[in-house]
Amino acid sequence: MSRVYFVRFFARFLLKKVFIYVNFCYNLFSRKALNGFIAKIITNKNKGESKQAERKKKK
Repeated sequence: MSRVYFVRFFARFLLKKVFIYVNFCYNLFSRKALNGFIAKIITNKNKGESKQAERKKKK
């Protein structure tokens, strides 16, 4: 009886640790990915604007 209880407790403990770790990694990764994505969008917009300005200068 005590062994089953111990295994159950250990499994629950491990699950919590794994869940916290996965959650932390996911938050870290999604934040980095989000920042990279936003930065890409901003640089693409800037590139597009500079290209348009160059075309206007050529004309």
